[in-house]
Amino acid sequence: MRAVSYESLFKMVGFDVETEINLTADPEYFEDFLARLKNSQSPFLYERPDDLASLGVLFKLTRLN
Repeated sequence: MRAVSYESLFKMVGFDVETEINLTADPEYFEDFLARLKNSQSPFLYERPDDLASLGVLFKLTRLN
């Protein structure tokens, strides 16, 4: 699961979510990755590229009442 999916799940179960991306894919590698992804049957084929580039994410969660 990608970070954006976790963020949605946290919100669904009653958390306020602040997301901090602290690691992203190297741009040169990522362009090559996207080209390979387009020729695949990956379940991530239609994900937004910005969501796929995030490799490390910190979630700051606050429980809503």
